[in-house]
Amino acid sequence: MKTNNYTLLRESLTPAILQKSTLSTNSATDLEDLSDFLDYLTQELYTFLPPSLQTATPLSTPTPPTPAALQPLTPPLSTLPLSITESLINYDIVSDADDVEKLISHVLSEYIDAACAPPPEWTGAGTKKDACEICERAGVGITYHHLIPVCFALRPMEGGGGEERRC
Repeated sequence: MKTNNYTLLRESLTPAILQKSTLSTNSATDLEDLSDFLDYLTQELYTFLPPSLQTATPLSTPTPPTPAALQPLTPPLSTLPLSITESLINYDIVSDADDVEKLISHVLSEYIDAACAPPPEWTGAGTKKDACEICERAGVGITYHHLIPVCFALRPMEGGGGEERRC
């Protein structure tokens, strides 16, 4: 089952692997192999993470995450599954186990930042009109007539009878 966080982890891992990969990106076979390799590494790394990091969201942390605050959540990289270490070394992505830890540390840092980052604030840029399209008044916010056309709106009858009529 691929969750949003699984996808974020793969997106954090991909540039790091592509940057160090010796495979040619011109061949379709090499691209398929690289994609399979990334899926494999992502799956191994995702299962290595504790559930709190697998499900991290902006709402799961009371304040923006800092490396010091999230350090206790990250398992020691010396306990990485041997399959990750061997795969990265055998495919010449890194040269030794120390480089594996550096690479994975960088990937996890990017993943945590992406998973715990709040969504961008909506500014409404480009969607707000200068004037109302119905009444052509400038600088008005949403009012009743923007939602229900005037001819269908219920209006109180004049004279204070309390009755309502349609226009």
